[in-house]
Amino acid sequence: MMVKVLESLLAVLPHEEVHGCPVEAINSITQHSKTVVPGALFIALSGSHHDEDDFILSALDRGAVAIVVDREESIVEEWIHKVPFILVDDARDALSLIAAWFYDYPARKLDMVGITGSNGTSVAFMTCHLLRSMGRKVGMIGMIRYEIGSRQIPAQRKTPDAIELQRLLHEMTRAGCCACVMEVSSRAIDQKRVNGIPFRIMVFTNLTRDHLDYHQDLETCFETKRMLMDGTVGVASSALRVINVDDAYGRRLQVALQGRRVCTFGLESAFHPDIFASDMDLASGYTRFALRGIFNDPTTCLVPLIGRHNISNIQASAAIAREFGMKSGAFKAALSTMPAVPGRLEPVHCGQPFSLFIDYAHTEDSLYHVLATTKPLVKHRLHCVFGCEGSRDEGKRHEMGRVSAQWADLTWITSDNPRQEAPEQIAHDIETGYLSIRSDGAKVLIDRCEAIETALKEARAGDIVVIAGKGHERYQEFAHTVVPFDDKETAIEALNAMGYGSPESIEERRAS
Repeated sequence: MMVKVLESLLAVLPHEEVHGCPVEAINSITQHSKTVVPGALFIALSGSHHDEDDFILSALDRGAVAIVVDREESIVEEWIHKVPFILVDDARDALSLIAAWFYDYPARKLDMVGITGSNGTSVAFMTCHLLRSMGRKVGMIGMIRYEIGSRQIPAQRKTPDAIELQRLLHEMTRAGCCACVMEVSSRAIDQKRVNGIPFRIMVFTNLTRDHLDYHQDLETCFETKRMLMDGTVGVASSALRVINVDDAYGRRLQVALQGRRVCTFGLESAFHPDIFASDMDLASGYTRFALRGIFNDPTTCLVPLIGRHNISNIQASAAIAREFGMKSGAFKAALSTMPAVPGRLEPVHCGQPFSLFIDYAHTEDSLYHVLATTKPLVKHRLHCVFGCEGSRDEGKRHEMGRVSAQWADLTWITSDNPRQEAPEQIAHDIETGYLSIRSDGAKVLIDRCEAIETALKEARAGDIVVIAGKGHERYQEFAHTVVPFDDKETAIEALNAMGYGSPESIEERRAS
């Protein structure tokens, strides 16, 4: 158990005043009143006045020994005779500072890499692979999982809350990690979860309509992400900014960050990226290209992954790895063993005569890139199985239907995470978009398991089946309930039932 002295916090925490009696020791911190234990410091985040008072009272009843608030009216005369109340300007900002203080500023002991953008997961995984191939012990925080040394923990969210984040970083330092690669969501930036973290490298991959259920529009989302890239939330003075200039928002960042340490990357030569690629060979089981502007120029690269988008992801990862001292030969060797990122155009091989990929594509942009990547590789027909989330951005349903109509030969419209909405209505919205392009080739099967099984049974030699939308997720969320569901496992079970064997290991595939 960690024990901290309140006086040491007051020495570093900007605050207006302290009301009430002093306290000697604090053994935990929390912003959730239900998790308060005796000896805890409770940070009351602003909500309605009534709710905040109830939460503070609950925290006191559970044994809180100090309270942080950002509203003076939350300080009740009767309560300050029991514990001290610390009045701050912004409780969320204070929460990040308090969490860092409580866990002894772990981010200062790690080389921090922050990645923001819609392709952040792939870049994070690739970067960790490259750095580990150099012998670096690297922790990871991202959408799929958290990695601390040899431990892997399923992620609850892309970027944890401030206290959980600092706890994870603290555990990384105890596990001997020298660096942390983490995804930074726009929601986390807006909620100040990463305030004060001294990022050594920050990466902007791209911006699509991923978070319009939270931000009012893409411009607001971009301005939030810019706060990470321009140092508003706190970066190391010599931080490197790595920016994808194929993306229009990336080009805006490049202009805004003139005079800072910036490395750009991209596939489009018209935008003059620092790191670019040429001589691309996009095959069905590998990608070969020449990487220019970095290492030995050019560096011929061969990676057992498919698609132009993965070249872009590798460019970003290469810029990070170079900053850590990676050389050309080590980079090429590491690329040759690059594993597929879970749920990101992840191939499934059970000996079937057609190709099968699992992908997280859940916006029209990501679905377009997945289908545009696989379409040139198909020898016969391209199948697409997908649905859309409920209680989220409704506008993308029509557009995703249009994308599938334009690129897939056969489309299987199904459920995703319908949440509080009727799955039939979501499917209807998708189908409306599909039918605006063409009238044939689509079938609605609401049961996701049935849709996957049917698509696989319909597939023939030379076909490609893409199961999109959920990727690495292992659940399906309905109104008032969450049930186990895994696209990959469902597909494997269906293939087994069709007479095809167990998935081949990476080593077996490479040997063949």
